Amino acid sequence: HGGYDETTDILALIKDVQDAIGSLDSGKSKVVGMDFAEAVAESEKDLELIGEGNSVFFPPLPFMPGYTFGAGEVATIAADSGTGKTAIGMEWALRVTGAFPALFNSLEMTPKQLAMREMAMAAGVDGFRMRLGNLSVEQWRSWDHLKRVKRLRVVQCWDVSSLVQAVIAFRKELGLSDDDPIAVVNDYIQLMVGKGNNTEERLANISGDLKQAALDNNFFLINLAQLNKEWVNKPDKKPTVHNIRGCDKIRHDSDFVFIPHRPEFYTASKTDEQGNLLAGQGMIIIGKSRIGILNNTFEINTMIHDGKWMSPEAFSRLSLPPRAVPFHEAIKDEDEEENYDLKNWL
Repeated sequence: HGGYDETTDILALIKDVQDAIGSLDSGKSKVVGMDFAEAVAESEKDLELIGEGNSVFFPPLPFMPGYTFGAGEVATIAADSGTGKTAIGMEWALRVTGAFPALFNSLEMTPKQLAMREMAMAAGVDGFRMRLGNLSVEQWRSWDHLKRVKRLRVVQCWDVSSLVQAVIAFRKELGLSDDDPIAVVNDYIQLMVGKGNNTEERLANISGDLKQAALDNNFFLINLAQLNKEWVNKPDKKPTVHNIRGCDKIRHDSDFVFIPHRPEFYTASKTDEQGNLLAGQGMIIIGKSRIGILNNTFEINTMIHDGKWMSPEAFSRLSLPPRAVPFHEAIKDEDEEENYDLKNWL
């Protein structure tokens, strides 16, 4: 069917495919080794490069300054539906491209759907208004920076082998070597297909293969993951690492587990115990970290603005529009200079 006339051509093609797929389907694992003293010396060189202003580690997530990541490591961002996992993963991927190429494996949305979401967040409007096209000149220009993004590829790979192939092909396209680090965001792990007699076994195999792939192919992986609903009935209504849906091995294979949580979604109250408004507030529960944090659970307060998670410090630096008031109130003052900014914004 492929136009091959000789059987040897077919066999050669099959061998090429098998060689390309590599370790995951053949059961063979790439042997990676280094003398420990040599590893210390190489690590020292990395630190010297950082001191000279070079990029060695992948940048932190938007809401966690100082938390950098290395190639071969796996982080899991697990959250309930609608919390903003995809937005966090996409924003991080866009941030990474300044120093490293990034691959975004989207199993929920097409590249155009992802692009439309980012454009809407840049314009500060919801997706429905975007689809009407009724935007101001400033809003039309608000996503110009997205059109200049380089080295970010959106793919749709349903199994681990095809994801590895996408990484290899992307490196080759960019003229990079196998040792050049690359970032991968996987949205999301429970949607991937793999071998197993049940959901838990399937996800365990997928998680293990992803970890092995990250180590063998020198990329840093962020797995986005769904939570189960068991934690909703807890008195504090806070999820933990044990609430990752489907398989506990996802937690075991991760070097980091971050759980974005929005308390306002799970209470009828509009304020917390201290009387602060819950709207727009969030927290990041660090359920696991192989570096830095020693206690089991560590919480970081965050803010959500236009769908983006950020630290309170970054939120305080935003240039937000003035308080919304009815138009007739905005123009009733005779002092035009005092009301110019508000009227212009309205």
